[in-house]
Amino acid sequence: PSKSQCYFVEAFNQYNCFAIDSICVEVLDVFCNEDSIIIPTAFTPNQDNINEHYYITDMSGIVTDYKLEIFNRLGQKVFKSFDINEKWDGVYKGKMLSPQVFDFYLELKCIGGKKLFKKGNITLIK
Repeated sequence: PSKSQCYFVEAFNQYNCFAIDSICVEVLDVFCNEDSIIIPTAFTPNQDNINEHYYITDMSGIVTDYKLEIFNRLGQKVFKSFDINEKWDGVYKGKMLSPQVFDFYLELKCIGGKKLFKKGNITLIK
């Protein structure tokens, strides 16, 4: 349902026995913000199996559309994704990038048509 409401059902059988039951469904408002979406500011692709990839986490499963773009300090786009499950490993044109700070632009649409736009920095640490 798109709004909170209760549903009622009555069931009868051939012997005039019946049962009545109900269930109420409460629809909660969805917030498309950083309370339920984790946007890291750093990652460490140094082969220690800890924080090897950069990715956004949708903890509540509310994201319906996703666009992430990452740029180096020269303005070159080093990564772009429309899939929230895709992770960036710090590689650009087949080469691992050196430690540096990147700019990112994140556009999300969430359930209910709500939107989040976020820009900031990502630090690649080794």
